[in-house]
Amino acid sequence: MKKTDAKNSGRNLTPAQLAEYMANPFSCPFCGSGSLDTDEAMEPHHGSGDGVSYYRIEVSCLHCPERWEDVYRLVGIAPLEDREATQ
Repeated sequence: MKKTDAKNSGRNLTPAQLAEYMANPFSCPFCGSGSLDTDEAMEPHHGSGDGVSYYRIEVSCLHCPERWEDVYRLVGIAPLEDREATQ
C-alpha cells in the first residue's frame, strides 16, 4: 500500500483536536494514547506549482485503529556545532 492511500477510520479531527496535536504531536489525536508507531521513512514531496517541498511520514496508533500522515516542511538548518553548544 502506498502511504498516500493510508486512511483513518473516517473520523475527522475537530479544530481543537488538530490544534492540540500540532502543539504536542506525541499522542494520538483521536484517543490520546502515547503509543504511536511510524514507518520511519520520510517521503519527500515537491509542491505542485507553489515551490514548497515537504516530507510525509505515516503514523499509526497502537491503542486504537487510527492512522494518518504527519507533514513536515523544512524551515531551516542548524550547523551541528551550534546544536551541540545549546545542549
